[in-house]
Parts: sequence; structure tokens; C-alpha cells
Amino acid sequence: MMGFAVSEAQSKALSDAVMDLVVQADALFALVCERSGVVIAQTEPPEAIDSDTVAALGAGAAAATQALARHIRATGFDSIAHKGAERSMFVQVVCEEFMILVIFDSTTTLGLVKLYVGQTVDRLAPVLREIQAGGDAPQRGVFELQEDGDFFQAAAD
Repeated sequence: MMGFAVSEAQSKALSDAVMDLVVQADALFALVCERSGVVIAQTEPPEAIDSDTVAALGAGAAAATQALARHIRATGFDSIAHKGAERSMFVQVVCEEFMILVIFDSTTTLGLVKLYVGQTVDRLAPVLREIQAGGDAPQRGVFELQEDGDFFQAAAD
């Protein structure tokens, strides 16, 4: 599923939780996105990081990991970690349709990031389930196109 509607209250809850995660885990950057990679909440990314690209590639990595898990008939592949020389990344799937992605450096540890991501998942799961269900979302307008031969004629006159 893609294109979830998010209310102002839900957006604030997501943003507050992501900001708290970055502060508690001493991370550089964090975001919440749909499985498609569409960002729905984020902290300010460090320079030279395009959050949309990071979200899309992180979503692809998570999808590939879950496809591999299905292929080897494994369960529980809901997170991935990549460790780099200077920066690392942790991705956690939440409520099947969303992900939390955290970028951190050597000043923090993967264990600390996982601890605070777990707490953030507990905090955000009710909000994300509500978003999935469409609760508290702004109502989307319904537009109907009526065929009327005079519509274009009247505009041309």
C-alpha cells in the first residue's frame, strides 16, 4: 500500500519520536518512511545526505532482505544493519508498511541504536496502525468529471 494520509497530529507524533530517537541514540539522522521509500517524518539530515534517496535505497535494501528471507524460508528478517568505516545504518520494519532508518557514526553503537529504535517502534506502532487504517486522516476530496459538451465551448467563447 502506498500514499498514506497523515494528519497534523500524527505528523507531530512521528516527528517528535524521530527527534527523540536521534537525541537518545546519539545518531546523526533518522527517518520514518513507507515501504515504498516515501518519507513521512525525518530529522534534519547531515550535509550531503539526500533523505529521499536514502529512504528509497533503504526501502530497497529492506525489500531485498525480506525477499531473501522468503527464499530461504526464514522468518523474522525485519531489520538490517550495515556498518561502514565512518558511518553505519540500521533499518527496522514497523507495522509491515513502514520503516525507521537511522544513520549513525562511531560515537554510538549498533546496540544503543537498536535499543532506542525498539522503544521508538513501541511508541510509533499505534500511530502507524492508525495511519494504515486511515483514522484521524484528513478527508480527501472526491472529484467527478461530468461530460458536458458545452463545457469547453463555453470556455472558448
